[in-house]
Amino acid sequence: MIPLAARIRGDLLALIHQLGMQAVAAMLEAERTKLRGPRYKHDAARRATRAGTTRGELALGGRRVALRRPRVVDRDGQEVPLDTWAELASTDPLDVRALEQMAIGVATRKYARSLETLPEGVERAARARAQSVAVSSR
Repeated sequence: MIPLAARIRGDLLALIHQLGMQAVAAMLEAERTKLRGPRYKHDAARRATRAGTTRGELALGGRRVALRRPRVVDRDGQEVPLDTWAELASTDPLDVRALEQMAIGVATRKYARSLETLPEGVERAARARAQSVAVSSR
């Protein structure tokens, strides 16, 4: 039987991850709406339009996770960068997390085991999976 404290900790971590992902999605959608106007509202002066989503990666909880990134394109079909995404993707707390883990004695080959498990519904990024396979096959 799992102790109550361990169960609550896991549930709390899953909730924090889920809320974090929802907050990121809301921030990106708000910027997309600011750039191109409200969804389904006709505007002849609009300079950009929605262009669906594409796969993206961000650092979360010491590892890279995959998520859908909204896209905006201008009238010429050129992608309009989202400042929010650029900021979130450019800051990588993984380096700091890895250094902290090494400072407390976690070996590089055991780094993945030192991380909290990802909650259900959060997918690891493909690059992170490929790196863990390469490390485990050595």
